[in-house]
Amino acid sequence: MPFSLVRIDEDDVLEYVFERYTAINSDADSIRQDLGIQDSKSTTLNIEIAPPKSLINDTNITKKGKKKKGNKSSSDYDFYSFEIKQNVTSLHSTRDNDNSTTGYVLWSLTPVFCEWLLYNEQASPLHRAQMVNICSLEKKIIHDIEFPSLLNEDTTVIELGSGISSVLPILCSNFVGTYICTDQRGILNGLKQNIANNLDLVNKRTIASETLDISNIQEQPTNSDDETIPIKPTTQLEVAILDWETFPKSIKSGSSNILTDFVKPHGTIFLLALDVIYNEYLINPFLHTLHSIMSYYKNQREIVALVGIHLRSDDIVQEFLEKVTTEFPFKLHVVDDPQWSHSRYDIYYITL
Repeated sequence: MPFSLVRIDEDDVLEYVFERYTAINSDADSIRQDLGIQDSKSTTLNIEIAPPKSLINDTNITKKGKKKKGNKSSSDYDFYSFEIKQNVTSLHSTRDNDNSTTGYVLWSLTPVFCEWLLYNEQASPLHRAQMVNICSLEKKIIHDIEFPSLLNEDTTVIELGSGISSVLPILCSNFVGTYICTDQRGILNGLKQNIANNLDLVNKRTIASETLDISNIQEQPTNSDDETIPIKPTTQLEVAILDWETFPKSIKSGSSNILTDFVKPHGTIFLLALDVIYNEYLINPFLHTLHSIMSYYKNQREIVALVGIHLRSDDIVQEFLEKVTTEFPFKLHVVDDPQWSHSRYDIYYITL
């Protein structure tokens, strides 16, 4: 059964935050009690995104995203083995990147979200568009909506606050038509290096890019009988500077920039942001950027946002939800799924 969406209105915020943190406290023995850095000491990480053993026999999968031949069910799942360079020194620096340093390391929400997205049956609406229930805070069904597919070749993804790891863009580039990574200038060189180092994990599609010094688009291959082998579809993978504090509150019609030039002319736009809200100073710049991009595309096509938050301070989460529901014309829902409800993470679905 797919996940449902719980609607959060202005009047629901206090009750929702109280109930959510009460649930976290009751699950304290089974939830990691840390800030959420994947590994705060290592400069090189080996991160595996893999299906749980309950879904598939490990012997049917090999690393680097390549699967051994097996039964039909095993071919439905991929295994991704990343090698990620992170900068722990810069994380603790007061000089690097204008003291905005969290993007220099991998945070735990990213691999958790990726495994849920790929392997959890309740995430199926993100694989193929389908109806999901909209519920009240009391879990009563109000109505249903057709949830747009994320892992679709017509989808454009714009990630806000990509960070250095490259995990999400590499993984999604196997499925989507366009993926645009954005972050502050100081983060991008490390991100580009990690993309290049892990590009072989994009094995379902080929990559084109005007901002990365890479290209694995090949001439049309042939087999031993000189018969044409179908060419893989292409994903446009781009990296761009985007600072929320200086981003315009409205994008002028006809503007030419990476957020307009590379967006596909059809299909849904997903704005993705994972673990980017961790202090009160980021909330307004982030929401203004989100609103500016969504407003620009609203009348052209469907545009939605998925915002994942590591639930640390309840005050920060409450302030974020209050601003979303009172200071911007957003509609706010939280993804209701057992994996998230028994964790220290929330995934919010935001639309205009």
